[in-house]
Formats: sequence, structure tokens, C-alpha cells
Amino acid sequence: MSVAALVTLKPDAQPPEGLPVAGYLPVATESEFYRYWLPIATRCDLDVVAAMGHGISLGPADLTEADAQLARLAAEVPVLPAAVAARIVDRVRLLRELLALLDGGAVEEIYVG
Repeated sequence: MSVAALVTLKPDAQPPEGLPVAGYLPVATESEFYRYWLPIATRCDLDVVAAMGHGISLGPADLTEADAQLARLAAEVPVLPAAVAARIVDRVRLLRELLALLDGGAVEEIYVG
């Protein structure tokens, strides 16, 4: 199992530039999420990030908070082994880029779980 993001477009919307193939972005393996992401999210009170483990739907109204929490998560990972930290920082970057598509009007929601 894994944690991934799935994009739902608004009816009749054209896929925005930068949308991953099939609107799907792998975020983390389940074990990596629970071993690394969740402890940081819990310690830093990142409720949106923590909810990604069991699934959360994010809409345009959630963009600012979700982006801020992901930025905070990325800032906390240097304490982890270098390879793990680099992988998480890269996945956070990709997820933040995906969330930015919520601002363009074509995306209805992004489910992460």
C-alpha cells in the first residue's frame, strides 16, 4: 500500500499543464509515511499532513494551509538520514506543485491517502 494523490477535475475541464499522467502522484509508501512523515506531522501539529495517512480531500479552500504544512514538513526532515530526507523533500515538492493546480480553476479536489 502507499499514500498517493489523485486529482479530480471539474466537469468539462481540460487537464491543466503539469498534471501527472492519469492525475495520480505517488507520495510515499505506507511504511515510509508512518515511519517518517507521521511522527514529524504529529510533533509539529501538522493535522493536514497527518490526515494524509488515512485519506483527506483537499479543495481550493485548503490550499494555503496544506501548502504551509507541507513546507514545514520539508523543513523538519534534515534530521532524518540523508537519502530519506532527500526523497521526502522531493515528494513534498511534487505534492506542493500538484496542490498549486487547485488555484487554476480546472481541479475540483485532490484526494491524498
